[in-house]
Amino acid sequence: MKDCKNEYRYLCSAEKEGKIIDLTFRDNEYSVLEYRNEQEKLGRMASVFAIGKNQEKESIVCMCDTTRLKFPKRKGWSVRVLCLETGEIYNSIRDCQTANNIGNWVVRKVVYEGRPFKGKHYKVIDEEVKK
Repeated sequence: MKDCKNEYRYLCSAEKEGKIIDLTFRDNEYSVLEYRNEQEKLGRMASVFAIGKNQEKESIVCMCDTTRLKFPKRKGWSVRVLCLETGEIYNSIRDCQTANNIGNWVVRKVVYEGRPFKGKHYKVIDEEVKK
C-alpha cells in the first residue's frame, strides 16, 4: 500500500461464498485496516482498491495489499487508563475524560501525576499491544 498514499480514496469490498456483501469508501489506511479486521471477524474476505482523487475522471489505480498494514503503536491519547477505586478500564485517555467529565486541560495531570479527581485516582496501564 506504500504506492497508494493520500491522493487516493479506497474502495473496500467484502465477499462471502463468492457474493459481494458490502461495498464502502474509506479515506485513509487506518480506516481500511479497521474495515478489513471487522470483515475478517465476520468470516468475510475483504478487498481494497485505490481510486485516484485528483483526476478529472476517477479510476481504479491499483489493488492494495492490506496484509502489510498494522495498527499504529498506542501513544498519547491512545494509552489505556485504569480507575484505581472502581477498577474500570478505559481504552484511551479521551474515553476516561468524557466518561468522568474531566476537563481536557486537567486530564493529563490527573492521569500522569496521580492527582485525585472527584475522589478517584487514575493510572496509565503499561502493556504492549501484541498483534
